[in-house]
Amino acid sequence: LNDTLIDFYMQWMVKREDPLASPVHTFSTHFYTALREGGASAVTKWTSRKDVDVFDKKIVLVPINGDAHWSLCAVINPGNIGKE
Repeated sequence: LNDTLIDFYMQWMVKREDPLASPVHTFSTHFYTALREGGASAVTKWTSRKDVDVFDKKIVLVPINGDAHWSLCAVINPGNIGKE
């Protein structure tokens, strides 16, 4: 699998959803690489340009490629991170 196919599938999964109203947000395959290499400052505008607040979502999906192997990180209820 390559990043183009993964990106297509991620978009296909949520294609019928309104991006702002959807409880799910998907990042592209380049998000994790940018985050890993540039830190949080490298990805701060990835959602702000689209007026998406990932902390309001129920599920955030992040595809990750490591050593030619794909994984999918699912962050459930990201708005609860750090809350007791």
